[in-house]
Amino acid sequence: MNQEERSLIDIVVGLGNIRWWHRIIERKGFRLNGNINHYPDFMVMTKAGKLVLIEFKGGDRDNSDSKMKLELGRQWQAQAGQSYRYFMVFKNKDFGIDGVYNLSSL
Repeated sequence: MNQEERSLIDIVVGLGNIRWWHRIIERKGFRLNGNINHYPDFMVMTKAGKLVLIEFKGGDRDNSDSKMKLELGRQWQAQAGQSYRYFMVFKNKDFGIDGVYNLSSL
């Protein structure tokens, strides 16, 4: 986990409603399988029982695959049900798209 990812998970855990979190290792476990294999960065369980997948995009990424990952994550959320959420978080970009946040608005 790099320092930017550590900053993100520190913010998430600081929300106070988190039961547990898990760092997903790319190509080693959980993935969203579609037209691409998407390994979100974090899996978070809230105290209310919501499972949240978070894909983080740091300042060093060109984000060329972000649109495909977001579409796949949103499809997963829609099919999985009310207890599941998908969020894409950019370090410092704001796209004004539902489900896409920047670090300061998370």
